[in-house]
Amino acid sequence: MCSGSEAIELFRHKKFDMVFTDLGMPGISGWKVAEEIKKMDKNTPVILVTGWEIMHRQAEIEKSGIDIVINKPFRMEQILQGVKKGLELRSISSKEAHPN
Repeated sequence: MCSGSEAIELFRHKKFDMVFTDLGMPGISGWKVAEEIKKMDKNTPVILVTGWEIMHRQAEIEKSGIDIVINKPFRMEQILQGVKKGLELRSISSKEAHPN
């Protein structure tokens, strides 16, 4: 992807199990990408990858629908943990949406 707008448009036409977005991108920010993804599918986990310190911005994280934040520089283990947590969140959301 070259921009957040392209990512949102792609998501409109094809669903994904999980979305990774950077905070600083051309066009629109990762905040807006997350917000738009959650409008289309609230159960899709959104992972924000950023080199900027944003942990003190919890209200903005929640408002945008970001599920997980991974700070740069990161280790592959952090990405794998993020994917695992994202899949767990998706599983929980799916069970809540379709209880037996």
